[in-house]
Amino acid sequence: MRLISSSILLASLNIYGLSAITALTIQGPSGVKKVYPIEGEILKEQIITIFDEIPPDGVKIGMLAKAENVVI
Repeated sequence: MRLISSSILLASLNIYGLSAITALTIQGPSGVKKVYPIEGEILKEQIITIFDEIPPDGVKIGMLAKAENVVI
């Protein structure tokens, strides 16, 4: 849901937002039940692919899910 909320906010400001998924979550209105972090190499590949095609003017960081992903 946060990804969708961020996308809507960025669009309302005429900003083209791209995303790199850091984790999959199992959640509902009452909260997060489980978090499945994405492996660091997969996250790195996502970021490199996005940046190669559309160099960013800024970066928003959300949940990183595991320490390994902080250094990527």
